Amino acid sequence: MSIYVRCNSVNRTAEIWWQPGKENYAPILNFIVQYNTSFQPDLWYDIATNISQNNRRIVVTMSPWGNYTFRVLSRNKIGMSLPSFQSVNVCRTEPGVPDTNPENVIGEGDQPGNLVIFWTVSLTDINIVIVVLTSIKTEQLVT
Repeated sequence: MSIYVRCNSVNRTAEIWWQPGKENYAPILNFIVQYNTSFQPDLWYDIATNISQNNRRIVVTMSPWGNYTFRVLSRNKIGMSLPSFQSVNVCRTEPGVPDTNPENVIGEGDQPGNLVIFWTVSLTDINIVIVVLTSIKTEQLVT
């Protein structure tokens, strides 16, 4: 399967389209589109899991401050295909604020001058959280 990606960093979207491989006498039932980020390159997340066999294009919105690649899988009556190669184009989004507020925020400390903040991570903002934590840790080491 061949995959193509056009990135638009201004509005944080990626247009993904693909050309399926041979069906081998078992027609494709649907497609699955996945993404990963440079923060966790070995973890793939589903964007859409039931794209019609007649559709070969999807537009997705990305979170700020990320580097995204994409891949596509197909499903037929026999099962799931191997994934396509990941996209050659890497979609990069600019730094920005998260699209949603964090949930279940808890702040606590165990000694003077120590404050630890916890929150529930949204899958759509996971790359932002990792960047923020890395940035905070670096700043603490410098000061």
